[in-house]
Amino acid sequence: MVYCQICKKNIATVHYTEIDADYTVKKETHMCESCAQTHDLEAAQPKTISPFKVIESLIKPNLPKHLKILLETRCEQCGMTYPEFRAAGRLGCPHDYHVFKEGIQNVLEQVHGGARRHLGKVPRRAGDAIRLETRRAALRGELEQAIAVEDYERAAELRDALRSIEEEIQGGGTSADEA
Repeated sequence: MVYCQICKKNIATVHYTEIDADYTVKKETHMCESCAQTHDLEAAQPKTISPFKVIESLIKPNLPKHLKILLETRCEQCGMTYPEFRAAGRLGCPHDYHVFKEGIQNVLEQVHGGARRHLGKVPRRAGDAIRLETRRAALRGELEQAIAVEDYERAAELRDALRSIEEEIQGGGTSADEA
């Protein structure tokens, strides 16, 4: 049980902690409710410091140089910082894609499991077109690999499949199989 540090009679129910700007000195004051009301705590309180700033001050000295630069970078057009982007989950303007490129790539790799392509939902109205384009790109890659290893039978199969997909794309989504 802690007693009020001011009147030294009542049990302390208000606990006020003050931390300096460098996060090095911590001062705690324990007061009863009546002493807390007589000492205007609102006037004594400094501007609220975000928890991210506290964590950043502890971690920042140990970060690699390129990450320190990323944390200190501010978009010239909208004024957003990388920590603000991470906290909000949204960028401030299209220019931010270039300003925070390195950090955004890391976030996308975490979200998509290291993949370099989008793995999320696709709008229904564009789903077939996107599915066909994705399949066409995959077939082209497989075709190049088959040619590189001189597997011409597989390359011919892939070429035919690629032609079928391209006909379906140009035909507006209807293939010869469906007609």
